[in-house]
Amino acid sequence: MIKKIVKFIHGWRIFFFLLISLHFSLYLQLNSIDLGQFIGAGFSKALSVGMSVGVQENPHNKLAAQLAEKENRLAEKEHDLTVKEENLARQATMGNPLILTVIFLGIAALFILILLNYYLDFRRRQKDKKDGKTN
Repeated sequence: MIKKIVKFIHGWRIFFFLLISLHFSLYLQLNSIDLGQFIGAGFSKALSVGMSVGVQENPHNKLAAQLAEKENRLAEKEHDLTVKEENLARQATMGNPLILTVIFLGIAALFILILLNYYLDFRRRQKDKKDGKTN
């Protein structure tokens, strides 16, 4: 019996390895992009050569740097606006607590009046039955 189980596991060893690897990566909350970056960083460290290159400053690359800086500032402003819009939308959906309280009290008062009307109609019908009157 044990020999059959070992043979079965041995036959499916790659599948089990992949299953265990997938479970481990899900447990660590890693996705394929994170794993690719981690593996790529390891390869790049192993294969890279320490070297840097610079270009003399000229009007073209200076403009590119200014453009990149301006794009970063615009992205920050856009992010701030998005946050403000989300806050405003959240406040609009929550509404004013005072208005909600007044609406709730109004609905409760109408419900009580409807129940009172049914009760008074029921009492009137009972009284009419005792007196022998019919509608």
